[in-house]
Amino acid sequence: MGDKISLDDSASNIGSRHSQRSAKCSTTSSAKLKAAVKMSSVLARVKAMKERHAIEEEEEKLRKRKEMLALETELASSDLQMEMYNAKLKSSLQIEPNGHGQLNMKLKFKLN
Repeated sequence: MGDKISLDDSASNIGSRHSQRSAKCSTTSSAKLKAAVKMSSVLARVKAMKERHAIEEEEEKLRKRKEMLALETELASSDLQMEMYNAKLKSSLQIEPNGHGQLNMKLKFKLN
């Protein structure tokens, strides 16, 4: 009739099928755990990279501010030098009447 008994029906094979399912579940759980660990690692690297980029942006802003300050300082120094030259020029200019109704201008210009 159709009642054939196979080796798969033995009691030892029933336990074996159960342990195969357990092994598959364990392998799946292990793979999920590895994927979760990898994902956590990548997320931590993304967070660190964002922080590093923010710091680099701040450094760039500071570098630009320092560069601008150096130029402004140089400009202020040049402006002071021009004021000093102009003051010296004014103090060196002498205007005197020449006795004929005209003015004589004498320029004593000395730069150190």
